[in-house]
Amino acid sequence: MVELNDRQPAVPAPTRGTASSDDSPNIQRILEAIERLPEDVHEAFNLVRIQGMTQPQAAEVLGVSTKTVQRRLNQCVVFLSAQLRDLNPSPPAQAPD
Repeated sequence: MVELNDRQPAVPAPTRGTASSDDSPNIQRILEAIERLPEDVHEAFNLVRIQGMTQPQAAEVLGVSTKTVQRRLNQCVVFLSAQLRDLNPSPPAQAPD
């Protein structure tokens, strides 16, 4: 059995379907993209990135291997990168010589 961590996450965990109208359009898009993650990927993302569990702890909670958690987190990065690719900042401008 894994003891759940009582500390507060660094960022409050968004609950499904609660994007506020006060949020910037980019924040809303990010939250919506997270909501569209497949359920198993979303669970791994939530445990590791939001709740701060280690991958082995998340694997134990989910009843899967650590490698499966790693694969799901990788799927998350690929999915979110594709959904939000236009949010990538432009490369810094080169200073004139």
